[in-house]
Amino acid sequence: MPQLNPLPSAVVFDFDGTIADTRTHIVRSYQETFRRLGMAVPDAERITATIGVPLRRSFQSVSDTLELELDLEHSIATHREVSQELGFDDIKPFPGIPGVIQALATRHIPLAIASSRSHDSLDEMVANVGLTGYFQIIAGPEDAEREKPYPDLLLALADRLGLSPASLLMVGDTTFDIEMGHAAGALTCAVTWGNHTRTTLEATYPTLIVENAAELAASLNV
Repeated sequence: MPQLNPLPSAVVFDFDGTIADTRTHIVRSYQETFRRLGMAVPDAERITATIGVPLRRSFQSVSDTLELELDLEHSIATHREVSQELGFDDIKPFPGIPGVIQALATRHIPLAIASSRSHDSLDEMVANVGLTGYFQIIAGPEDAEREKPYPDLLLALADRLGLSPASLLMVGDTTFDIEMGHAAGALTCAVTWGNHTRTTLEATYPTLIVENAAELAASLNV
């Protein structure tokens, strides 16, 4: 596994599919929401294909029937209620990832999260997996004008950290993460244990691709 040289000044992680396995929770939340709305329940494959984009865009992709703005807003509100009711106990960090994050923090490397998940669930999920204290900044779509794959969120994080975007490493499991990194001029690391396949990720030409936490740790020399 090649080591990044020079090493990044800060590491920015996506959350869903990168730090934690949220797929089961997402599928359960969507399907229960559609049941409550009296709509046709989408299958898991259609739901997971939208992971990595903000909730509004995801809902529009999952269902073709949400034509009115009022319906969309009501559906999103219902989804958020369902997600909270289900709780977050089924969300676990991927094997080895907490150790990598802890090792980076021990080296005093600034860490941040750049997620498409809104703060109404993101902050609680990060806390639920026991990692809140390791991140200088936890950012969601509310923290930038445009969402992934636009560079806005990563550029905002670079500014808040007082670093050049080129000195950041963006670690993510979807093409949206890698494309955001490229657009911001950052280094990029695609992880294959999340929601997009290695073949799909390779098409975005990340700086490196890793198969597991050990490879990520080796590339960062931790």
